[in-house]
Amino acid sequence: MTDQLTDNAPTPSDVPPPPVPPDDDECCHNGCGELCVFDIYQSQKADYNAKWGHVIDKK
Repeated sequence: MTDQLTDNAPTPSDVPPPPVPPDDDECCHNGCGELCVFDIYQSQKADYNAKWGHVIDKK
Protein backbone atom coordinates (compact mmCIF):
# COMPACT_ATOMS: atom_id res chain seq x y z
CA MET A 1 0.00 0.00 0.00
CA THR A 2 1.42 3.40 -0.95
CA ASP A 3 1.00 6.55 1.03
CA GLN A 4 -1.12 9.03 -0.94
CA LEU A 5 0.64 12.00 0.70
CA THR A 6 4.07 10.70 -0.24
CA ASP A 7 3.02 10.11 -3.84
CA ASN A 8 1.80 13.71 -4.15
CA ALA A 9 4.65 15.34 -2.22
CA PRO A 10 6.18 18.30 -4.07
CA THR A 11 9.64 17.86 -5.54
CA PRO A 12 12.30 20.56 -6.01
CA SER A 13 11.18 20.96 -9.63
CA ASP A 14 7.69 21.92 -8.36
CA VAL A 15 9.04 24.88 -6.39
CA PRO A 16 8.32 28.28 -7.96
CA PRO A 17 11.06 30.92 -7.96
CA PRO A 18 11.41 32.89 -4.72
CA PRO A 19 10.18 36.48 -4.43
CA VAL A 20 12.58 39.01 -5.91
CA PRO A 21 13.97 41.50 -3.40
CA PRO A 22 13.25 45.13 -4.24
CA ASP A 23 16.02 47.43 -5.36
CA ASP A 24 17.14 50.06 -2.86
CA ASP A 25 15.68 52.83 -5.01
CA GLU A 26 12.20 51.25 -4.92
CA CYS A 27 11.68 52.43 -1.33
CA CYS A 28 10.31 55.96 -0.99
CA HIS A 29 11.69 56.34 2.59
CA ASN A 30 8.42 57.90 3.78
CA GLY A 31 7.78 55.45 6.61
CA CYS A 32 5.07 53.45 4.86
CA GLY A 33 5.05 50.84 7.62
CA GLU A 34 3.66 47.50 6.48
CA LEU A 35 3.22 48.86 2.95
CA CYS A 36 6.95 49.43 2.47
CA VAL A 37 8.31 47.38 -0.43
CA PHE A 38 10.93 45.89 1.91
CA ASP A 39 8.32 44.83 4.48
CA ILE A 40 6.16 43.32 1.74
CA TYR A 41 9.18 41.42 0.42
CA GLN A 42 10.06 40.11 3.89
CA SER A 43 6.47 38.92 4.36
CA GLN A 44 6.42 37.24 0.95
CA LYS A 45 9.82 35.63 1.61
CA ALA A 46 8.65 34.30 5.00
CA ASP A 47 5.50 32.85 3.39
CA TYR A 48 7.60 31.32 0.60
CA ASN A 49 10.05 29.75 3.07
CA ALA A 50 7.20 28.40 5.20
CA LYS A 51 5.52 26.82 2.17
CA TRP A 52 8.55 25.63 0.20
CA GLY A 53 11.50 25.58 2.64
CA HIS A 54 11.13 21.88 3.44
CA VAL A 55 11.25 21.02 -0.27
CA ILE A 56 14.21 23.31 -0.98
CA ASP A 57 16.17 21.75 1.91
CA LYS A 58 15.93 18.37 0.14
CA LYS A 59 17.94 19.65 -2.87
